Amino acid sequence: MRIRIFGTVPPCMKCKAAEKVVRETVEELGYTDIEVTKEDALSEEAAKMGVMMTPTVVIDKTIVKVGGVPTKEEIKRAIEKIRKGA
Repeated sequence: MRIRIFGTVPPCMKCKAAEKVVRETVEELGYTDIEVTKEDALSEEAAKMGVMMTPTVVIDKTIVKVGGVPTKEEIKRAIEKIRKGA
């Protein structure tokens, strides 16, 4: 599983906070097979995904949060839902 945080470069406060929440949540869940990356919202990949606001959090190919900092609960629910294939 891959979680990407698309944000500004250099990162704004919300982008930094979103990355921190995602990394802390993954660590708390104890999953070692989840890769977390910070990516430029102005990249070609972001354009392909339709990223229009920052931060945008994407798990695999599913956008789970746009334009704000997710809560740990939002990230946990999204991870579990995607893991179950729902």
